[in-house]
Amino acid sequence: MTSLCQRVLVLSSWALPAVLSGCPKSTANTFDPALPEQSVEVSSASPVEVLEHNAGVLDPSARARAVALLVAANHGPAFDARALGDPSPWVQRAAVEAMAARGDSDGAERLAEFTGRGDRDAFARALAAVRAPSPRAAAESAEAWQAEAAPWRRAPLALAALVNGDDAARTGLSDALATGELPLEADLMLEIGRCGDARLIPALQAAQEVVEEELDLAVAAARLMLGDPTAEQPFRKAVMGGDIERRLEALDYLVHIDAARTAPLLDRAMSQGPELVTAYARLVKAAQSGSDPAVFTKAAEDPDREVRELAVRFASRAAAGGTANKRVAKAVRDVIVDALADPSPGVRAEALVAVQRLAIPEAEPAVSQLLGDENLRVRIEAAGAALAL
Repeated sequence: MTSLCQRVLVLSSWALPAVLSGCPKSTANTFDPALPEQSVEVSSASPVEVLEHNAGVLDPSARARAVALLVAANHGPAFDARALGDPSPWVQRAAVEAMAARGDSDGAERLAEFTGRGDRDAFARALAAVRAPSPRAAAESAEAWQAEAAPWRRAPLALAALVNGDDAARTGLSDALATGELPLEADLMLEIGRCGDARLIPALQAAQEVVEEELDLAVAAARLMLGDPTAEQPFRKAVMGGDIERRLEALDYLVHIDAARTAPLLDRAMSQGPELVTAYARLVKAAQSGSDPAVFTKAAEDPDREVRELAVRFASRAAAGGTANKRVAKAVRDVIVDALADPSPGVRAEALVAVQRLAIPEAEPAVSQLLGDENLRVRIEAAGAALAL
């Protein structure tokens, strides 16, 4: 079962370059949905060998993930430069996120320089300045947004400038938003919501009336994040009256919004609808509260592999978010370790992402074995997990 956007916000953590001008997606991290179930015979290799090989493949999805993991492991300044210079916007974004998360001063300087690169993806440049604010990033982003006439390129760069303290960029961003001529980038809307500037709400309300349907819920999510209660209406309609694809899409956005604002909407989603929708909403709430391990353990045994993937993902979030008590934390770790042996490659890969996040030492034997998994995505995530342990 897949949603309107190929489950890009929830059921995967890889870049989906095919939707560059289509479905809105988060975090340059959605894998080609055809690949998780592909199988080939491979021999085991070291973690760095696995990642170095896939950092050079033609498929931008696999390349982006391998590049991100190598950048995160600080593979060296030459590799950082290569990653930011990759022709794929998805690889550029993955590199930016990983370099910013690393937090070193050299990486921050490279990101500031990247912000001013007019020959690179506008949203990747904006992310560089948003994730690593600095005086140079402020100067580069202030110049960059004013140099762009097209609203879909100006909007992300103006946001970056605003985050870096350029008050004039608020007008530039508002004007761009109000046109509705925006990139089909869910992440851009989520970043606008995260910036916390409620003065952008009127422009987003204007955008809501004219944007393409694919951005409707993304714009509503930004409004809701900024405190506009009227933005609940599109979500109420989606979670109660939409088809399963629309309901799942709505939940994809709600997971990024403060629990206090989304609780009634999640309750609505749990009250009726297909099993995948109710399971999804239940797992989100369990991750937010961190108080009911049975929700994760039950979902981890579900016959539907998508539910099992969600169980692992939100179990990991419960542990990483600090809401889980000791009993829940143990159950979460058991769910993740057990999922490393799941028959579905998608579930195994999700568990490996969780191991990367939580650094679970008891997972090491399974991680080593999965370096030779028959599935490409699993091998790459196993390499990332091995480097994290």
